[in-house]
Amino acid sequence: MLEVTDLDVHYGSTRILWNVSLRVAPGEIAAIMGPNGSGKSTILKAIVGLVKASGGTVTLDGATLLGVPTHQMLARRVGLIMERRCLFPAMTVMENVRMGAFHPAAAAGFDENLAWVRQLFPVIDQKAGVAAGQLSGGQQQMVAIARGLMGAPRYLMMDEPFLGLSPKIVDQIAEVMAAVKARGIAVVFNEQNAHLSFSLADRGYLLESGRIVIEGSGMGMLENEKIRQVYLGVEAARAGDGHVG
Repeated sequence: MLEVTDLDVHYGSTRILWNVSLRVAPGEIAAIMGPNGSGKSTILKAIVGLVKASGGTVTLDGATLLGVPTHQMLARRVGLIMERRCLFPAMTVMENVRMGAFHPAAAAGFDENLAWVRQLFPVIDQKAGVAAGQLSGGQQQMVAIARGLMGAPRYLMMDEPFLGLSPKIVDQIAEVMAAVKARGIAVVFNEQNAHLSFSLADRGYLLESGRIVIEGSGMGMLENEKIRQVYLGVEAARAGDGHVG
């Protein structure tokens, strides 16, 4: 179990996160949904050590992750797929994918993982020798996820995995997330779209101004009255229907 408890983060003198708590178990998907600037990405970065927590705890199976350098997270089988892919643009697709297994912790399952991600993402074979910078945004996102999975994570953080993608690619990434979950890997992702977030999630969290204000099951979040009114526009849609002659 990955557990975040009462997490606080400051950027300088500005407080970004306030007593954030969440958890995810192996084989679960947890969605952190909230408006732009609410602190969603900061949670993921704090978990993997890219930003320093100023309070609270982050534990994995009871062992603390706070203070563990980011480059050692793969040894604990925690991975992060960064927002906007962050591929090596001059390197080929296959070189980028193989880079995901640079850590010795991933070496033992290299062949099996490579076969799996090639099955998940046909673009790896189709564009194997093409420079990653020449791919479309959707193709780059697939390569970035494949690279992340090559590290053999048990817990995978995905920062804005659907950002800027076409509906078709969004559906494909959602299918991949389901396949990752079926393999027993936990996924924590953030997103601004409430329906997309919580329809995929076992656990859902609504973040506003750095605070978790609502949490529950994915279905429970979709049925929450505030989320339905503010983020899904249910009441507005009904009102609009009433004006149709």
